[in-house]
Amino acid sequence: MSVIPWLAIPLLLIGGCTLIDQRTFNAAAGVAPVIPVAPPPLVAAPIDPRALFTLRPPALLDDAGVRALQSVIRQAVARKPSVAFSVVAIVPTTAADTAQSTAVLRTVIAAGVPPARVRLRAETGTPAETRVYAE
Repeated sequence: MSVIPWLAIPLLLIGGCTLIDQRTFNAAAGVAPVIPVAPPPLVAAPIDPRALFTLRPPALLDDAGVRALQSVIRQAVARKPSVAFSVVAIVPTTAADTAQSTAVLRTVIAAGVPPARVRLRAETGTPAETRVYAE
């Protein structure tokens, strides 16, 4: 009687078993996670590099935007105390709403800039956005 036939029977039985690994306990193991797409930034890269701050619709001037704008204004005032600012509404047509630009203007004044040193104007162009310039 040979030992080999007796060893072959358990080996054949074990060969049909599933090996234990991470997927035994977690079916999603090894699957790449779904990474959500980041929302568009509040302040987009300015088309005009001279602009200190650019805000493009549909972004709103929320608390984070107000803090960012006030920080930019304070830095400009620290460099040049007599600096004046222009808030420019870039609109595709001349009859566009400038409410967003008015909010930016109020934020500049709230940052400590005297109203006499802030101007609000509108220009036609694309894309629609609000820019802040130091003069």
